[in-house]
Amino acid sequence: MFVFNKRIPIIATLVAFVAVVIMLRLGFWQLDRMDVKQIRLASLNQKLESGNASLVSLSDDLKQAADTPVAFVGNPDLERLIYLDNRIVGGAVGYEVLMPVETNIGWVLVNLGWIQASGSRSTLPEAVVPNTGGEFVGNVVIPTLNPMVKETAVKSDGFPLLIQQVDLEKLTELTGLALQPFIIALRADPTSGFKNNWRPVVMPPEKHFGYALQWFGLAITALVIYLIALFKRKSH
Repeated sequence: MFVFNKRIPIIATLVAFVAVVIMLRLGFWQLDRMDVKQIRLASLNQKLESGNASLVSLSDDLKQAADTPVAFVGNPDLERLIYLDNRIVGGAVGYEVLMPVETNIGWVLVNLGWIQASGSRSTLPEAVVPNTGGEFVGNVVIPTLNPMVKETAVKSDGFPLLIQQVDLEKLTELTGLALQPFIIALRADPTSGFKNNWRPVVMPPEKHFGYALQWFGLAITALVIYLIALFKRKSH
């Protein structure tokens, strides 16, 4: 046992082993993320090929309904606009503007798109709602809550509301409208003054694969360095 401890440094071996295992796990996690993104993109392409669905035809399974392209008619509520804060496009800070629309399945929140912030944080930029004639085309988005955000609304004393995240349960309370459990990101319209900021996949699968290779490379490098150090130790 004494010889074993002298020849093989226990602490250094454990540190190297843990480091290699962590880097390998991170590499496999990146590969898993790559697979998830590829499946989602394939599903999105399939849905796009099927054309626009109606709101009534959407699956009750929200995961299945996500990203589905839809076309519908409704009556927009121009008096209850909602500004989603701290949205960045091209390095510029701005807001995404949401608007309730009454449809044949009830009230649906639509994301009109992104507008740049004005010079003062105390003044919201004016949102000129495009005249769609009551016809809307977009994609189903299932909002998720950020656990780091402690409150939904920054300004809730009248409209437009200013919010930090899309909490549909809280927005139902603030608007007094029974909102559906999803929102619709409208398609880009260059004439509207809004920019479409919806990205179904923020990081492409190829980047995850690249990161996986980096982690695997680091794991191999760490193992090689450990073995070289161990060989030099034994040679003395």
